[in-house]
Amino acid sequence: MVNVLFAALPMRWEQYETPLRKSFEDVGLDVELTPSNAPFDPAEIDYVIYAPNSEIQDFTP
Repeated sequence: MVNVLFAALPMRWEQYETPLRKSFEDVGLDVELTPSNAPFDPAEIDYVIYAPNSEIQDFTP
């Protein structure tokens, strides 16, 4: 499974959640998609879908 963090404002999550899940499913990717306002372990994240206006600005390990 691939862990993907959706780092954007919460209103964007409402807009993008369904299309992202469908796109991952359409290409056969097993993805755990997590919005940045939900609890997550940074060490577990494989990829980030990032919006520049996200509350997350520091990606240092």
